[in-house]
Amino acid sequence: KPQSIMIGTAMLHTPCHIAIFVEDLKGGGAEKIAVTLANALAARGIKVDLIMQRAVGHFLAEIAPGVQKFDIGMTDSRNPLPALIFLTGYLRSHNPDVLLAHMEKPSLLAITAGLITGYKKIIPCVHTDLATYAKLEHRIRRTILKHLVGFFYRFVNRIIAVSAGTSASTRALIGAQAPPIHIVYNGFDLAGLQRRATEPPECGVPWFKDKDTPVIIACGRLVEQKGFDVLLQAFALLRAKTPARLVILGEGPMRGDLMRLAHILKIETDVAMPGFVSNPAACFVRSDLFVLSSRVEGLSNVLIEAMMTGIPVVCTDCPTGPREVLQGGKFGRLVPVDDVAALAEAMRAALLSKNTNPARDSAYRENLEIFSVGNMVAGYLDVARQAAALTLYTASTQKPA
Repeated sequence: KPQSIMIGTAMLHTPCHIAIFVEDLKGGGAEKIAVTLANALAARGIKVDLIMQRAVGHFLAEIAPGVQKFDIGMTDSRNPLPALIFLTGYLRSHNPDVLLAHMEKPSLLAITAGLITGYKKIIPCVHTDLATYAKLEHRIRRTILKHLVGFFYRFVNRIIAVSAGTSASTRALIGAQAPPIHIVYNGFDLAGLQRRATEPPECGVPWFKDKDTPVIIACGRLVEQKGFDVLLQAFALLRAKTPARLVILGEGPMRGDLMRLAHILKIETDVAMPGFVSNPAACFVRSDLFVLSSRVEGLSNVLIEAMMTGIPVVCTDCPTGPREVLQGGKFGRLVPVDDVAALAEAMRAALLSKNTNPARDSAYRENLEIFSVGNMVAGYLDVARQAAALTLYTASTQKPA
């Protein structure tokens, strides 16, 4: 039965038309979650419009047939005008029950279009710790973006954050005028992921077959945020004492820098960087240790996916994400950010540990069940109902001039 919520005298059933707005589908965690959410909502009979500034990226092929795709066709991401023109026209003509905008730039564009049209049912979805994120690459632009978020997010009636940490950092950024911020964890298809883990690895790395040396694996965009430079340095320390190999899945602008660093550290023969892989679980399950070396995360999708395959994990204790997922280190080792020696030692200890499959522990499995697609969809729908009902109630109680 459709659920409903009562606010004042206004009652609204589960939204039947939801729009999701993203920049593109090139392979980031937020984009993957947007597609997962769109598909899951469509499977529940909800009309879903997936709006993309550019319809490009690895996840395009994963969009379900029931999801309506809209491509703005932007060729220059620095010019927001085409997106604003499209969004204002879309909101006026389609008027979805809510619009979920994933990440900061799409959220700011959607809020601006909402202010122009009077549409008040936009829900920004925060996927990272903006305060820390702004200190990394492109610092000036990201600092400006952080301040824009702090101002414009005051004009929405609800915000979704993917973790308690991102919720707290977003609230601090907006200040006393922050609207309610709801924590909705990202969701994953555990059964589907475990099925895909049995497929042959597509990355072409031979070390997963008949291996006689432990394989450490990492995964993410090759950018400063992910800390792969620190991981290479830590791996060099580890390999000086312990035979091991390192595989880094992902693509990005730092590929050349990282390959040069591996050469300087004289570890290039034991490091493989095969690029983006659509099914990393098949590589995770054949590895001995997963390492997250990030300087900033929101929740870390790849960490959760790795844990679902049963591989032990070592993570940097960045401001938001890993500590929350690992329940303070209960389900994996945490080390300080940018601490090469601590990361090397944690990797060594994890490889020597006899606990080769932590997923056999019932508490470990129960922790992972929190991050299900069903829980994520229920969370998004609950916030969507509240946002739409509050907008309706506010409009119905306003006194005429």
